[in-house]
Amino acid sequence: IVKRDHGAALNAIRGFFTTTFSDLQRVKLEDPEFENKFQVYADDQIEARRVLTTSFMQRLLDLGAVIGNNKVDCCFFDGVLLIRAPTGHNYFEPRSPFSPVDFRKDFEKFIEEMAVIRKIVDTLKLDMDIGL
Repeated sequence: IVKRDHGAALNAIRGFFTTTFSDLQRVKLEDPEFENKFQVYADDQIEARRVLTTSFMQRLLDLGAVIGNNKVDCCFFDGVLLIRAPTGHNYFEPRSPFSPVDFRKDFEKFIEEMAVIRKIVDTLKLDMDIGL
């Protein structure tokens, strides 16, 4: 589980009141920028370090930068990578009827976000069938 870091005090309070990750161990990683923004929990320290490569960690940081916040979380569960990346904009709400219709900025933002996600797929080789 890779979740946002809320700062030492808030993390301690949340950790005191929650037992969600009680069977998981905190994984400390060497990347100081990543450690400042995320907390990692795993049931296997070695596997966590194997999956969380420097390029994967950088891709998660990039995704947070592209969507304009650092609220990205992810987890690996039953061989599936789940990513939560809430954005501050709504692609489905219509704009004001009094302004001209222009989807170019929305489309460009969407393409930029999908490009970072595609880089994550490429980094982890999630689209490769390895025959297991």
